[in-house]
Amino acid sequence: GTGKYNTSWSVYDLTPKGMASLDALAGSPEAVITLPVPPSLREIEKAEAEKRKATLAQLETAGVDLTQIPKKELDNGEGEVIKAHKHWLHHLESLKKRGLDERILQLEDLLKRIDEWRSQTAEKYRMAPGSVMPEHLLVRVAYASASLKNGGRLEVEALHAAGVRTAGVNDLVRTIAKWSEETNTTKDHTDCTKDSSPPMIFPEGMDVPYHPPQPWELAVYKPNKKTGLASWESSHTRFLNGDHPQTIAMTPANGRAIQVATVIGHVLEGLVQGRSTPLGRLADLSSPPNREEWEELQNLETNGGEGMDVVKNALSMKDFLTPIMGEEFMDTPFNERDEVEKQTYAKWCNCLKWYMALRRVGYEPKFGNENGDIVIKHEDV
Repeated sequence: GTGKYNTSWSVYDLTPKGMASLDALAGSPEAVITLPVPPSLREIEKAEAEKRKATLAQLETAGVDLTQIPKKELDNGEGEVIKAHKHWLHHLESLKKRGLDERILQLEDLLKRIDEWRSQTAEKYRMAPGSVMPEHLLVRVAYASASLKNGGRLEVEALHAAGVRTAGVNDLVRTIAKWSEETNTTKDHTDCTKDSSPPMIFPEGMDVPYHPPQPWELAVYKPNKKTGLASWESSHTRFLNGDHPQTIAMTPANGRAIQVATVIGHVLEGLVQGRSTPLGRLADLSSPPNREEWEELQNLETNGGEGMDVVKNALSMKDFLTPIMGEEFMDTPFNERDEVEKQTYAKWCNCLKWYMALRRVGYEPKFGNENGDIVIKHEDV
C-alpha cells in the first residue's frame, strides 16, 4: 500500500429545534434530549419478545406449571428454572426422534412420582412444595436418576449436597429405587465385572490421587469462550474436591443436568489431560476392567497393529470394539438392537474408557484377589 490512511465519519445537520434543545440543556443540567429508537433495536427487542413467548408456550404445552417459575425468569424468558425444564424437554424430544416412546413414558412416570413425593412431604412437614424441592431441582434429580443402572440408588449424601435437605429425603431415595427396579428389568451388564477374574485394585488407597507424569500426547484442551474452562473441567475439579458424581450430575456448573456416566467420563478426561485424579475413589463408583477384560482389550490393541494403538491414535469406541461386538451389531440401528447386546456394548464402552485413559497416561494397573492381595502386575503394551 501507499502507507496512507483515510478516516471517514458521519455528519448530522442540526435543526432549529435541535439548537433550541441544546441551548436549554446548557442552561439546565436536568434538560433531556430524547432521540428516536433505531429501527434495528426495535427489531432486536421484537425478536427477543417472540423468543420469550415461544419458550413459555413450549413449557406450558408440555405441562410445566408456569406459576412455579420465578417472575424474573418469566419476564426474561430464561434463567435457572427455565433452563432445567428446557433441558428435560430436549432430552424427551431426543428420545422421541429415536423412537424410544416407552422410555419417554417411563421418564414421565418418574417425574410424576418425584412430584408426588414432594407434595406428600410438603403436606407431612407443613412446608411449601418449593421448599421441599425447588422446581428446577426436581427435573434435575429425575434426569440424574434416569441414568441409574439396575439396582443403583441415589445416595442421600449426594441429594443433600445437591440441595435436597428435607427430612423425607430417604423416602425419595426409596421412591426412585423402586422406579429403577421396575423399569430396568434386564440384567445389568454395564459394569466391567467378571467374578471369576481378579479385579483392578488401587493399593495407594481410595482418596490418594494419581499424578500423571504428563498429559496424553494427543490430548487437546478446548476451553469454553465464556467460562474459560473445558467442558470436563468443572466436574473433574469438584470430584477432586470430594463431590459425589451424583451431586455433580444434578448440579453442574452450566445448570443443565447431566448423567452420572458423563461425570465419570469427565473425570477420566481430566486424567488424560494430565490432572491428578483419585482413581481408587473413582473405581468405587465405576468399575474398571478386571484382569480378564484388560487382557482382552490389550490383545485387541496388540493384534490390531499400529492403527489400533490407543496411545498413538485417537480411536473411536466403535472402531475398537467392532471385533468384540461384530459388524452386524455395529451396523444395526440403535432402536433395533437387542437389549442384552446394548447392555453388553455399554459395559465394554465403560471398560474401554478406563483402558484408554490409563494406557494414555502410562498407568500400570494392578489386579488382586478378594482379599486385596496383588496377584498380577500388568506390563505396558
